[in-house]
Amino acid sequence: MMSVATNMNAKYNALAFRERVLLLLLSCCIVFFIWYLFWGYPSSNNIDVANKKREKLLTLSESIVSKYDFSEEQQAAERNKVIIDKRMSSVRSKLTLIDDEITQFNEKTIPIGEVVLLLRDLLTANNQLSLESLKVYPSELIKEKSNNNEEFEDAFEKSMISLTLKGTYSSIFDYLKKIEALEWSVFWEDVEYSVDQYPVAKVTIQLYTLSIIEGDYYAAH
Repeated sequence: MMSVATNMNAKYNALAFRERVLLLLLSCCIVFFIWYLFWGYPSSNNIDVANKKREKLLTLSESIVSKYDFSEEQQAAERNKVIIDKRMSSVRSKLTLIDDEITQFNEKTIPIGEVVLLLRDLLTANNQLSLESLKVYPSELIKEKSNNNEEFEDAFEKSMISLTLKGTYSSIFDYLKKIEALEWSVFWEDVEYSVDQYPVAKVTIQLYTLSIIEGDYYAAH
């Protein structure tokens, strides 16, 4: 063994300086290759595997976060849909109440033209009264808060009529009672009573009717 080492040492000493440097570099390369083969390569391979696992974990995390965000948005949308459905149901209920109110009101109203005919018929039935004057005023649009819902306004058409009659107190009183007894809604605006020559008196009556303009009730501002 000693002779082999001695021979190798003798051969190394016999080499030129340049050859010695090349041999030393070659030996270092061989040592590095052996180290990388047994220790460096497995470590590098482990790093690559770890990096791949890290990338998979990041992808999985992003997927979970994305699904969570979508779930939150979906839940928020469903909550908003429930709120909107409740509001729409409330509006429909209020509109139904308003429609019922309109129907009931219109069943009790009468156009101003028919009021004139009724007043004339009542006057014809009482021969102790005479018609002095009759005037129909232009219709007037009235808006007011709905009884069932303060968020809505009702649109009414107000039609007024004025007539002056002459006759005895009893005949005038009887005529006014018949007007009040009408099954339709006729409202009193004003009554002026005066005696020109007893027992003859004169009365000026102002009456009006209301009719709801269907489709013109709307949200109040």
